[in-house]
Amino acid sequence: MLKFSPHDKIWEIYRELYPSRWIADALELETLTEDLLKKYDFSLAAIWSERLTLGEVFACISTPRA
Repeated sequence: MLKFSPHDKIWEIYRELYPSRWIADALELETLTEDLLKKYDFSLAAIWSERLTLGEVFACISTPRA
C-alpha cells in the first residue's frame, strides 16, 4: 500500500516513478491537474513548482475561496 506524507513533493514522487526523461509516462500529472480543476475548480498550474508538496495542494483545495 502506498503511504504519502503532506511533506512529499509531487515532482519527487513523479521522478521516482519515471527516473529517466526518456521513459514515457501515463500522464499522471496532467490527469491530476484536470481532476483538481474539475472537482475543486483549482488550477494546479497556478501554484506549480518542483518543490510543491501534497500538503500545500491539500491546503489550497480545503480552504474556502471568496
